[in-house]
Amino acid sequence: MVTKSNFLVITIIMLVVLIMFQSTSISEEIALSSGENLSLELGADMDAQLQLREEYDEISGELSSGDAAECRIGLVGSDEPCLRYAREWCVNQKKSYCGYLNLEDAANDSDCPDMLIVDSSLITPESGDALRTLGSRDKTVVISGLPSVSVLESSDAVMDCLGIETVREEEVELDGFKMFASFILGGEVVYDDYAMSLPFVQLDSSVRVFIVGQSDESWFEELENEELPPLLWRNYNYTGSVYVVNADFLEGHIAAGILTGIASDAAAEYVYPVVNAQMSIVNAFPLLADENTEAVYNNYGQGSIAVFRDIIWPTIAAIYYDTDEQMTTICSPKLDYVSYEQTSYETLEYLYQEISKMRGEMGLSGYQVSDIPLEEKLTEDADVFGEQLPNYKIQTFYSGGLELDEYESLFDTGEVLEDIRTVLAPYEEQGSDSFFDYVGSDSVLRLSIYMDSTVHEDEDDFRLCCLQTAYGYYSTMTDLSKVVYPEEPNDLFNIMSEDWAKYYRPYRIRFSYFDKLTATAADARVRSYLAIDYDYFREGDEITIAPVTDSEECYFILRLHGEEITGITGGSYTELETDWYLINITDESAVVTVEQTNKTEYTGG
Repeated sequence: MVTKSNFLVITIIMLVVLIMFQSTSISEEIALSSGENLSLELGADMDAQLQLREEYDEISGELSSGDAAECRIGLVGSDEPCLRYAREWCVNQKKSYCGYLNLEDAANDSDCPDMLIVDSSLITPESGDALRTLGSRDKTVVISGLPSVSVLESSDAVMDCLGIETVREEEVELDGFKMFASFILGGEVVYDDYAMSLPFVQLDSSVRVFIVGQSDESWFEELENEELPPLLWRNYNYTGSVYVVNADFLEGHIAAGILTGIASDAAAEYVYPVVNAQMSIVNAFPLLADENTEAVYNNYGQGSIAVFRDIIWPTIAAIYYDTDEQMTTICSPKLDYVSYEQTSYETLEYLYQEISKMRGEMGLSGYQVSDIPLEEKLTEDADVFGEQLPNYKIQTFYSGGLELDEYESLFDTGEVLEDIRTVLAPYEEQGSDSFFDYVGSDSVLRLSIYMDSTVHEDEDDFRLCCLQTAYGYYSTMTDLSKVVYPEEPNDLFNIMSEDWAKYYRPYRIRFSYFDKLTATAADARVRSYLAIDYDYFREGDEITIAPVTDSEECYFILRLHGEEITGITGGSYTELETDWYLINITDESAVVTVEQTNKTEYTGG
């Protein structure tokens, strides 16, 4: 039986809850009615952005001081691609580095860093002595590729240091490869459609192999597991280690993931900063004009304005609701600024409210199918927003395949893109040396979009695993301009949306432990990541991570071997996979307590 006093308490509680819900709803309606970009509060203000860039520039300069006694990484060679991407990896993981012209110089340097990354073209028949010297001094040597067969066959010492017994074939054709679990994030994977040609060597039985080749050819079926063509392995070299990458994995941005896997294998515990951000972008949405009418009517029975409003929006809203990703849309008032039938700019306000309700944001695009001057196109787009959403401040720009010099000047004060803080650009595996880039004289940050939401081939999955491991950063895009201007049958929206939803579950969900953010929020995370510095040390069962940052929180990955985390102060942790942990630091430092599990003791490099 409910007494009068209890009834009064229950009534008061219900009223308070009702008022709270009503207040939240009213606040949301007020915010939406203002027409503002609600994501701006997730980004840093201008002064903070400038400060973060200055800190990044300062740290980057300090890391390349060149004093071997104070460096953690030695880069052996000149300006080969493998060393350029290795240098980028050093900067992003805050590892000081120095350079050597050849392996002998490194071996003769008493202050040589503990880890060397070596251009494989420098390995000669005479390199055996230098490799043995480095091994006797506990050094870890990473060789960017297999030395030439002629070098191997003329030097037993080099073969021995690399863990090679014999050269079976100068070149074999492979259909793909298998990567064993725990080398990088993503678990054990087998790629059947990743063709490559490389030398086939037989390794010593004591060598540990991380990646082996796969083939559908009959000769391959006759091989035992230990005879499979090795693509990446570690050999003990006295008390040191030699890692050999028998593929082109270090000649692009995926090198960051491979080097992280190697460095984390070589250390009993390994700590490095990550971004912790996943972006999902929709290009050419909303489209506010009827274009390419005949093709669109043939495919959908109505014009593009209606297709985007009545077919595409409900579908992508459902996908985002299902995946819990945060939406960044790149608005295209028009795609063809010369030939279009009609516009519906007033639709922009309705879609703004719908996108904002889903915690999304809108940006502008440099893409067009016409050929009017870029500044003219963007000015017209900005005028549409000025008329329909005068309070909406756009800070995100999609380059749409344009080269940097085509739009960089438009960021200047007084130009049409002066408010832009984030540039989203298509990914190039062997493009810019920097995966994250500041562009222009201001604090504009360029972020790569390295996945297509509607495609997932073996090469895409390997890239995903490598870049998630290195950066804790993911970016994908669905390009809806193809709906209006299709080039192939798969550009029909029913096929695109099916593939989009289909590929999320088996592939991207593996990395769902990273935060899903809009472009503005991801931009803020990347800026903090670039500007961070840190120290870490271990005493007994406690690992202390001390970041140097002005951010309220920051993120690191901790890789262990045969240990597990039992507690943490100054932050929190999430187990990603066996031996891999995401650390969120919310204090001046975090102290992680670990204990040995009943796994095999660590036997790394």
